[in-house]
Amino acid sequence: MKVVAIGISVLMLSLIASQWIKDERTITLEELVPSFEQGKGLKPEQVNALVSSQPLTVTTQVEKALPSSLRGLREPSALDISADGLLIINSKIIGLFDFYLAATGEEALSDIAIRVNGHLTNSLPPKAAKQAQRIFENYVQYLNQVTMLKERYQQSASTLESIVMAKQEISDIRSQYFSDQMIESFWGKSDQYEQYMLSVVALNKDKDLTPEQKLYALEHINAQAPLWLITQRAKANKLNEYRQRYKEMEAEGADKVQLNEFAYAQFGDQAAQRLSALQETRDNWEAKLAQYRIQLDTIVEATDSQAVRNQQIVELRDSYFNANERKRVDVLDRKYLAQSQRTL
Repeated sequence: MKVVAIGISVLMLSLIASQWIKDERTITLEELVPSFEQGKGLKPEQVNALVSSQPLTVTTQVEKALPSSLRGLREPSALDISADGLLIINSKIIGLFDFYLAATGEEALSDIAIRVNGHLTNSLPPKAAKQAQRIFENYVQYLNQVTMLKERYQQSASTLESIVMAKQEISDIRSQYFSDQMIESFWGKSDQYEQYMLSVVALNKDKDLTPEQKLYALEHINAQAPLWLITQRAKANKLNEYRQRYKEMEAEGADKVQLNEFAYAQFGDQAAQRLSALQETRDNWEAKLAQYRIQLDTIVEATDSQAVRNQQIVELRDSYFNANERKRVDVLDRKYLAQSQRTL
């Protein structure tokens, strides 16, 4: 599914940060800012005309099939409503919009807008529906502006300084379309995570500091970071350590029993039961997928931040699968998680 939102992608930022730490490679802003080709370069009034389509009736909404990329996926959580019928502002709103906008390219923006407006009209009280429709219009305007921002930056190689500048411009664009409360509700944790990663990147690129000074500075950065972020990083480090030790054990000649026992010790009885259920007749793909899903479940169930969760899943897939396998796993994961009413 095509990702269409969230300003500077916290996922790409985190991956780039980790790569910068390794080799300080040069990157481009193309990797950082998501595209929104359906709204590319449109004037505000054109975007307004596209997204203010008349909502479908309940019958038509049911009859109109979802695009293939959305079929079988868990639908977004119901939006929250106050006692007086007003929309409660939280991240569920953007989650709903992103669910339908993920079909961009498969469906025209005008069709997506009809689908979104129909969903809002059919599921919310009138006042809340109007609030949500206004937010949707502003969200598409925001995505359009961010895409044009990317085009201004993409001609030159990205540096840490240009990324910081782009991040500030994105913040300014948000302020044009959303209140402070909305910005905090929609992007608060993502912004905290981005700032943390930028601080780590800047520290690791500072050639004037000794390794000891960098370690001390990193401890200071961690001390200033939100508790939720440090907790999630600790969980990610534990998974990384597990994967590294697992590979070392394989290289040392550990057999399946030893590897499974190691997984038991790391992930508990539930994982032990699932691993024990693996039959010897299963091929390497199924065994590898089962091992991978033990860690996937840990990430999905224990990680609250979407940004951190996405980063951990990408790193997990990279450690298990090649490029072609990762495409297959992405589809399989969505179906697998949908069976238990979970989502990526």
